Amino acid sequence: MNKFCLILLTVIFFSYFSKGQIVELQIDKKHSVEIKPCVASGSYEIPEGFYENQDTLHFMVVPKGDWDFSKGNLKILRTIQIKQLKNSVGTVSFKEITNASNKIDQVLVSFDRNQIVFTNQFVFIVDEYTSDIMEFPEYYWPYFQEFNQYCNLGKQFVEEHHYIKAYGQLKNILPGATHVSEFSKFSNYKLAFSRYLPETIKGYQKEQSEELQKLWTNFETNKNISSDQLNLIRLNRDSLIIMQTEFESYFSISEPAIQNFSDTQKKLIKDYNDLYNSAFDVWRKSVLGILENGNYEDENKYQVYIELLARMLVYTNHLEKLSNYDSLDISLVSVKSKQVSFLKKHIDILEKMNWKKDFITILQLMNDGIESNSYLIGQTHLLNLRGNKELERQPNYYIINGFNELVEGNFETFKQNIGFAIAKCTDLEMMYYLELWNFRYQFEAYNTDEKLITQINTGLEYQKKGMPKEALENYGIAERMGSNALPPFL
Repeated sequence: MNKFCLILLTVIFFSYFSKGQIVELQIDKKHSVEIKPCVASGSYEIPEGFYENQDTLHFMVVPKGDWDFSKGNLKILRTIQIKQLKNSVGTVSFKEITNASNKIDQVLVSFDRNQIVFTNQFVFIVDEYTSDIMEFPEYYWPYFQEFNQYCNLGKQFVEEHHYIKAYGQLKNILPGATHVSEFSKFSNYKLAFSRYLPETIKGYQKEQSEELQKLWTNFETNKNISSDQLNLIRLNRDSLIIMQTEFESYFSISEPAIQNFSDTQKKLIKDYNDLYNSAFDVWRKSVLGILENGNYEDENKYQVYIELLARMLVYTNHLEKLSNYDSLDISLVSVKSKQVSFLKKHIDILEKMNWKKDFITILQLMNDGIESNSYLIGQTHLLNLRGNKELERQPNYYIINGFNELVEGNFETFKQNIGFAIAKCTDLEMMYYLELWNFRYQFEAYNTDEKLITQINTGLEYQKKGMPKEALENYGIAERMGSNALPPFL
């Protein structure tokens, strides 16, 4: 029964609004008229959003009772005005409409909309007579449909606990939003602003707080974490940061309750950061644990990782003056088209054993260490590497230790380690690259002319392409440009 009554009231409500309000105005001692809003054609069917871009207000005036307009009536009616507070506005158009009997039974009167406040009450006046109060229902007000959509969808999403979607609607009624000056006049604006918006922020923050607590409990209980769990924490934190920016138009309102929401948002971000940093440290230690605890066996994971890392560090295809080492080129492993024969054997093992993804993660962590801590690998990893030095097939320890020093800009210690590596190395191709690094040091130490270095690199490019004749020609030019310019093996 209640549902039926609600539907009936809704039908009556929209029927009333779409047909318009009628007021009565007496024009002389014997006659009264009814006045009703309409469009320029005289139709009472006023379309949705009609008044948003209209400069003229139209009303149809019809006799109340069984009579037609006379010349005297029309003369009086031509003086009709709209009165709003102390403001009186005359017609801009007065159109007489005849019926089938050629009698005038309707008059279309029009007024300049810009001279009245559309959302306020007004009356019609003729001589000493004043009509009932007319007020355009909110349904007619400009941008009612737009506001109604924001308000209703916002309320719906709040009730469904879709808080981000709810805010996506309700942010359109905040100060600074388009049409907010019109929206603020609607009767439901205060409800939307003072209830739906706070419920949206409160609900969102409550959800995030509960999720944070669950993640903290899980982390502290298990004392370990997977990459997927770490990514979830990071995504949740990043989502909070994004929503902090999204909520800014609301948080910028200087009301105590709203500022409390802003403070809560900042604390959630801080707490998620604390969790992420703690979890990241545990995860990082777990991932890099193989470097700290591994040992050489017949092509086990530790051996393959260390050997490939050393080969990636020494690999270079050009010469330049020595400078701080700033990052591993992960694409040499991750991008098929960039892989080189010097690394191929070890990359093939990674792929065969399904170790490639884990190795790339280690490389990424090493690059993070270079950027944030100015080291390639930690001291505990180096100590383990040194402990395994006698079992290595190539001088991995000296290479990795040398590049660890180069990250910090210790050129002399780097050169010393490269010298030890060259002395121990039995891989001719690795020795070739080690020599190139040795000459990088010399170019820096002796401030070698850049033109000479460019000439040598041109020769290296030809050599790389399998064009020895052209390579030798460029090496010859380089040799004539400066004494002791060429590495002996070139």
